[in-house]
Amino acid sequence: MKAWRQLIGRETREESIEGNTAASSAVTPPIPQSLPQPERQPISQPPSKKIFPSGIKLLHDSGKSVIDIIFVHGLTGDREETWKAENAFDSWPKTLLPSKVADARVLTFGYDAYVANWRGMVSENRIGNHAMNLLTAIATHREDNDTNTRPIIFVCHSLGGLVCEDALVIAQQRPEKHLRQVLNCTRGILFIGTPHHGSGLAHWAESLAKSIGLLKQTNPEILNVLRRESEVLERVQGGFHTMLRTRAQEGSLPIEMTCFYEELPLPGVGLVVPKDSAILPGNISIGIRSNHMEMTKFDDLNHPGFISVAGELRRWSKAIAAAQLPQTSNVNASTSLQGPPQDLNGALPPALTTGFYKGIDISS
Repeated sequence: MKAWRQLIGRETREESIEGNTAASSAVTPPIPQSLPQPERQPISQPPSKKIFPSGIKLLHDSGKSVIDIIFVHGLTGDREETWKAENAFDSWPKTLLPSKVADARVLTFGYDAYVANWRGMVSENRIGNHAMNLLTAIATHREDNDTNTRPIIFVCHSLGGLVCEDALVIAQQRPEKHLRQVLNCTRGILFIGTPHHGSGLAHWAESLAKSIGLLKQTNPEILNVLRRESEVLERVQGGFHTMLRTRAQEGSLPIEMTCFYEELPLPGVGLVVPKDSAILPGNISIGIRSNHMEMTKFDDLNHPGFISVAGELRRWSKAIAAAQLPQTSNVNASTSLQGPPQDLNGALPPALTTGFYKGIDISS
């Protein structure tokens, strides 16, 4: 009996323990596992604002340059893309031109010449604003590296030619010596598809703006100057040719000009700047077998357009370089790009000290 009671007691205790354990399990809630933490999201950065590629950019400098060649793009253009063929790695002023004009520093100028922009607002600058920006950018760049007496040749496409012309007119009118220096150093301008007398460029630009959307912004100031019978265009052209005549009367060195015109129509538009608008009477005019948008894009040294453009630049640069050399024997040898001849003592006549021959005198 005792053993039985012990066995019963042990079982009773075991049941009691099991019961207490079960009760404890029933009463005590399970230990909660750690709650899942939300994934840490990366801190969002504000979208970077795209900076329009404006101002002067250096494309090439051999370190021994004696001439500045400055490229100015046109309507809806870009300071590098305008001059780059579709499949080219880089622009031809950077990759091809130095092989033809080895003694030139190559610069390019950018400005917002969009008449419409699907990304947002477009620049409301007028031609005169762009011209002033071009003038000050060139003067500042050349002052910074002490090359402000170096001869300049401009290469301008489309609207860029008008911006360049207006910049030189402003330079003549300004009292600041560093701005006038840009005009006095200018030896030549290549116009590529520049509408000197108005053209279909305004119509093409308006079509582009409409294709982007009615709610998008346009720049009427630029559109208006490109129309035929435009008062602004007449002002730019009138001021430019008056400046040229004034320089001739003062005995200043002339500015050489060559005009290139498109020979092929732009699909769906036609000739954007026809020959009669792209040429200047009395100056060389050369056709490029391409449309208005492709006439500045050369892919190799054998491209006919590149041969023509580089040929003019090489001819001018050689004449400028020759004019900078001392001349003691053949005093009658001269070209339109050379400086005034020296006298037998090797000195320049005091009244003919303008130009790049022995530095620029802009005090007059």
